Amino acid sequence: MKNLKHLLMSLSAGGLLAMVSMLIVAVIANHKIQDAVERAFVGKDMAADILPPPLYLVELRLVMSEALEGTLNAEQAKAKSERLKKEYAQRVSYWQSTQTFGLDKQLFGEQHELAQKFMAANDKIFALLDAKNMPEPQAALLEAHKIYTQHREQVDTTVKAVLMFANEAIEAE
Repeated sequence: MKNLKHLLMSLSAGGLLAMVSMLIVAVIANHKIQDAVERAFVGKDMAADILPPPLYLVELRLVMSEALEGTLNAEQAKAKSERLKKEYAQRVSYWQSTQTFGLDKQLFGEQHELAQKFMAANDKIFALLDAKNMPEPQAALLEAHKIYTQHREQVDTTVKAVLMFANEAIEAE
């Protein structure tokens, strides 16, 4: 009887130890999987947010042309451009307050610097339009378009890095 009781207690203790071990392994695996999923979602969300290039920057480029060609009056163009710049700032604020797992280096590097230059070029065009000296705003628009094109190339570079990050996170687990 004593041996049977000892055997049952040993089996119960072994079963309990195995169950605790499996629970620890499951918790660790769950943590790793959750981290990989979070990384994948951040990467995919960031890619979706910046490709195509943020619409507020694409639309800002359109507003510049419309203002220059006169299909949008100066007040409307300025109001639209201020709204679009504000939307860009909101996205920047969102990504600065979100865990990006190091992707912020891509997002806030050269791509962001070019977006800032592009918005400054927008302000320059409106200042020149106010002065009513048409050759200067047209030249400023050409310069703004060069910056826009450079920004667009940086968006592609960022998207490649972000998607590679997301795909690596998906394949990690």
